[in-house]
Amino acid sequence: MGWYGEAPYYASAEIIQEIVKRHLNSNAMMVILSIQDWLAMSEQLRKEDAKSEQINIPANPYHYWNYRLHCQLETLIDNQDWTEFLKKFIKESKRAY
Repeated sequence: MGWYGEAPYYASAEIIQEIVKRHLNSNAMMVILSIQDWLAMSEQLRKEDAKSEQINIPANPYHYWNYRLHCQLETLIDNQDWTEFLKKFIKESKRAY
């Protein structure tokens, strides 16, 4: 990311926000992010153990891709702070018109 110093062991919500922001502001025609990436931008919504969010195990060709959202969609929809954060976050990117 071009930052100075040692890379952090733990990717905080702020670090994930910067990574997502860079993707949204890239010159790529499309940016496709998983729900885990969006949720990881919030300390309240992300899972503590990031490894448990892994969808597949590339080293295991017999592992079936799967993911189960750890919260209800209604909870996300009703979370006005989160919704407003996402609206603002995306609006400030090159993806909003």
